Amino acid sequence: MGVFIRNLSLTAFLLIVSICAYGFLSAQLAGNSPHSMARTGFEDSQYELSCELFLKGCSSNPSLVGLPSAAVSAQTGIPNLRKSLHLTLAARLHNGYFQVPQDGLWRTDYIAGVDIGPATPGHFATEPPSDPAVYASWFDKIGVMGANTIRVYTLLPPGFYQALLDYDRAHPQQPLYLFQEIWLEDPLDGNLFDPGFTADYQKEVRDVVDAIHGDANIPPRPAHASGIFSADVSPYVMGWVIGREIEPHVAVITNAHHPEPTNFTGRFLSVQGANATELWLTMRIDETLQYEASRYHWQRPICFVNWPPLDPLKHPSTIPQREEMRLREKVLGQEFAPLTTVPDDLDVVSLDEEKITPLSDDPAGYFAMYHIYPTYPDFIFLDPAYQKAKDDEGPNRYWGYLQALRAHYRKTPVLVGEYGLSTSIGIAHFSPDGMNHGGFSELQQGKALARLTVDIEKVGYAGGIIFEWIDEWWKHNWIAADFEIPFERKPLWHNDLDPEQSYGLMKFVPANHREWKELWHAPTEVDVPGHSVPPDHIGKVVSVQASWDPSALYLNIKTNLPPGQRPDWSKVRYFVALNTCGVPCGSGLLATAGDVEMKDGANFLVSIKGPNDTKLLIAANYNPYRKQPLGKVPGITTVEIPPNLQTHFDPRGSFGEQVVETNRRIYGENGSVFPSVEYSRSPLYYGNFSLRASDYDSLGQFFYDPSSATVRLRLSWGLLLALDPSEGLVYRGTDSHGKPFGKLSGEIRIAVVSAEVSTPGAAAVPFQIVAAKPSGEVIDQGLALPWPTWSYVSSEAVLKRSYPAVEAVFRKITAHPFH
Repeated sequence: MGVFIRNLSLTAFLLIVSICAYGFLSAQLAGNSPHSMARTGFEDSQYELSCELFLKGCSSNPSLVGLPSAAVSAQTGIPNLRKSLHLTLAARLHNGYFQVPQDGLWRTDYIAGVDIGPATPGHFATEPPSDPAVYASWFDKIGVMGANTIRVYTLLPPGFYQALLDYDRAHPQQPLYLFQEIWLEDPLDGNLFDPGFTADYQKEVRDVVDAIHGDANIPPRPAHASGIFSADVSPYVMGWVIGREIEPHVAVITNAHHPEPTNFTGRFLSVQGANATELWLTMRIDETLQYEASRYHWQRPICFVNWPPLDPLKHPSTIPQREEMRLREKVLGQEFAPLTTVPDDLDVVSLDEEKITPLSDDPAGYFAMYHIYPTYPDFIFLDPAYQKAKDDEGPNRYWGYLQALRAHYRKTPVLVGEYGLSTSIGIAHFSPDGMNHGGFSELQQGKALARLTVDIEKVGYAGGIIFEWIDEWWKHNWIAADFEIPFERKPLWHNDLDPEQSYGLMKFVPANHREWKELWHAPTEVDVPGHSVPPDHIGKVVSVQASWDPSALYLNIKTNLPPGQRPDWSKVRYFVALNTCGVPCGSGLLATAGDVEMKDGANFLVSIKGPNDTKLLIAANYNPYRKQPLGKVPGITTVEIPPNLQTHFDPRGSFGEQVVETNRRIYGENGSVFPSVEYSRSPLYYGNFSLRASDYDSLGQFFYDPSSATVRLRLSWGLLLALDPSEGLVYRGTDSHGKPFGKLSGEIRIAVVSAEVSTPGAAAVPFQIVAAKPSGEVIDQGLALPWPTWSYVSSEAVLKRSYPAVEAVFRKITAHPFH
């Protein structure tokens, strides 16, 4: 403002402020300024520019500051904002989309961004990096990808905000805007209105608002960011995000304490006919806006987090748990103990943002944020209303749900705060349209994310934020969580079977060059069952090597095939027996390998028959997944982990596939039944898993390298039922509640059997056994690999091969003529 303001009389100063405020407010209330344009253009408001120049001065970088809002009279008990110079908007909502100030005008931005969960390998989410350089590296890659937005779930260390401020100052025309969430824990008794719980959250709001404005010194607290926050990133915060995904039982309990619908009028928002949960959230939103406006004179859009389990739509493919229990008792004869807690039922309680209305003091506006995935809840792909939905690429029930949800919100802009797909090898849930929970290669992830991104934009959402930027190893999914113990060591290893750990567009690989341990090398002549195999016998094994990292055990089985020649899989077989227990366990008979006996037993057997028929089999007495009758109706079964299992050694035990149940049998309205879905983890996907290979495939578990005549295996620790590979803890049984427990193993025993097949379908006849102590067709002792343990992870961040596809769609979808 400088000399210009000092030379004005007080009367003239107040007159200009009043004119600016009145003009801006009139345009906001009218909603159809003659200068306003649709989503594809700037809004050219000369009175806004005049106010900006007057109140902010002729800034050398006007894109870094917001535009002033009108100062309007406050309600009773609220400080009158006319007493402050102005209220500055960091962003606002207009015609269903976000607008940001740039060069004194409003620019409409379609939101295209990524969520940042900051937990790097070896760390929980409560231990984010403190070094600004880590975040600066991420921001550079996110910016190059074409994203204009990032979102974080809680207050991060000061280094994060300093790095963001540095990045945005260096990119004034294309900054990264931030959606700052203010994390909400679950109340201990489920009631959001608990006075102590509410007071704690109100303090959290104040701390986060202060930190965003670079005005906080937060003392250390467990599981919270602390330190001196001096980087003022408030011009770049697109919006506040209140809370988190509220579990249905919390809403049910909160509403039960206050059963009558309520109206509330705050300083910036009002809500009509709200249930208690909606009321509590609206009050927290209004308080957040009040605190920032009164202390810092800034305002920005705001929302609370919502998700499909609490959406305001009706879903006939799901019914409450108590009702389903009664139906199962009647139809299947199942027996259930009475429920002692409030279940997290779907479709029994809703949070409806349409009930909330921004008041005249809130020109920044209010929006809805939803986390929407193709795989959860099941009603997204089971409800009849979505069955025939199609996007430009074909059938897509997700598209149907997107349309139905968006259609409900007539006045409220909606932002998809999370959508994503996992590159885990394991699959936790199947969707009829192939949008499964896990099982995507990196290239497939990129293609599918591009499709979902286009779907979200075409339906009319304000934008979409991909979950997530980096893989986070500490996370758990229900299908794998029981086999990831102890919890405090989980960040030290990556479970390829757990989809929650592989949503990122960036992954972590070992920082150091892989080291191989040679377990065995062929002598000039090898004695094998019944005869001697000449050294030039084509197809025999000449060496066995092992390696490992925090994700998997790796084996190289080199043969003497000529370079470039592939095995004739119709005539040759390889079998790899593994004992991970450290003591005799599993089966002592490798029947499919020609009845070879293994004195210490094997709990896993890799049967290698070529690209389309290679499997990791599990000893029947070691397999925790058992098919059980479901109720008393013949033929209806489920896959469960029974209680009181004890692993042991069976000299004549069998091997089978490791089958899990991904989609449970569920019931909908009118007794409609949706059968369970079973899935075998045993088939090993054929693909080159060498990171530097031009044909790299992130799902690869088995590969034959013709250049070196080597069979390569990548066996995920999760697939080997290692509960904590970092300390050698392996599955050894279940307790009385069916929860797995483990025992430490000091080594892995390995044996390789090479066999021939005379005709298709004939039994394999072994011609070579590789072990520490083979004796005829008996393996007295396998090759010993000391269990690799670690307590520290040295990793390197690497972009996944999905990144280019996301970059292409982001740049295309945000390249509309916003001018």
